[in-house]
Amino acid sequence: MEEIKTDQKVTTGKVLARYMSFNIKCITKDELPESENSWEKRKESVAKIIASSGCDFVGIQESHREQTKYLSSTLKSVGLKKSNTSWSTNKIYYQTAKWKLLEDGMFGLSDTPDVKAITYGNAVARSCTWSIFEHLESGKKIVVYDTHLDHKVFEANTKMVLQIKAFMKKQHGSYENILLGGDMNEKPGSKNIELLKVNDEILLEDTFIKENYPKNDRTFTGFDNKAKRRIDYIFMREGMKVSNFTILQQKEPFPSDHFPIIAEVFLK
Repeated sequence: MEEIKTDQKVTTGKVLARYMSFNIKCITKDELPESENSWEKRKESVAKIIASSGCDFVGIQESHREQTKYLSSTLKSVGLKKSNTSWSTNKIYYQTAKWKLLEDGMFGLSDTPDVKAITYGNAVARSCTWSIFEHLESGKKIVVYDTHLDHKVFEANTKMVLQIKAFMKKQHGSYENILLGGDMNEKPGSKNIELLKVNDEILLEDTFIKENYPKNDRTFTGFDNKAKRRIDYIFMREGMKVSNFTILQQKEPFPSDHFPIIAEVFLK
């Protein structure tokens, strides 16, 4: 596994935040504990990766009830706490020693965002979670989003992207520091990724640093070495500055069918 450097860079007057996005692969209905790639076999590796990352925020996708219960209990030892409780399988954890939770929430990615529903034609119900944090030392505030777009119906993703951007603009448009992470199920340059970056009062920029991964930038593994797709992203609001971007590419046995990604960004 790629080495994780947890030491924080110190720059006078600036706050560096580390955000991990990680699709941990949900437990399936017919999954047996002894089966290959089962959660029972992977859970310790997943927790260890998160705990050793030194991240301020961790946005997790596909975390079902049993998985959330395990991670919430395990990650307490390193000061990470879950910021919201909802039906969404997108969970945000934050470092309590450095950040204060001010507000959080979630909305369904559909025409009825207050309830779990599928109205865009997507394969499964999708959602977006968000949390507002205050840096204890500096008082700076940041809004952190975590989402998971559809893996089959890309026309539905267009509606989801527009909904996320509209919510962000209406609810958090006054915040200078915004991060959006998640499994977007879209390749770089796709219509929906470019739509996320449209300047509609909130301009989002991809934190990915191409020079770090000139040959292999895959984030989806499919539990083998064949898949070569970057479909996981962390976006930041224009004006924030990227310090580093890391894909934690591991070798078999994989802890998930996705590699976790980490963006280190300076707040405004």
